Amino acid sequence: MTPNEVYLRKAEEIGRILSEPEVDLWKLREFALSEGGLVN
Repeated sequence: MTPNEVYLRKAEEIGRILSEPEVDLWKLREFALSEGGLVN
């Protein structure tokens, strides 16, 4: 999987999390601390 594909998948997952009625802040924190942060 290319880095671009990883970031696209990550962006989709972040969008899915943010669309939930209750946002999982711990999951967002994990994304923020991982490579690429909250997707530049």
